[in-house]
Amino acid sequence: SRIFYSRPAPADREGVDFTDRGRLSIEAVRALGLPLDADAYLCGPTALMEELGAALVAYGLDPARVHTEIFGAAAALTPGIAATS
Repeated sequence: SRIFYSRPAPADREGVDFTDRGRLSIEAVRALGLPLDADAYLCGPTALMEELGAALVAYGLDPARVHTEIFGAAAALTPGIAATS
């Protein structure tokens, strides 16, 4: 497995807490030689999930093998509506 850290903290140790500095990209996926029958597990903000998930499908992975978990704030359920008391 590979763990990419875009902004490691000073206490984070490459090779221990993460394997790669920077963001996971489709170029990195190609360089890793990801097999087309692999399962991909992505966790992060919505924009990352959408962009990288689409890139993995374009790379050739079956969409059913791309699993995501959103990490971050969700969109407002009622945008523009404020609570009153």
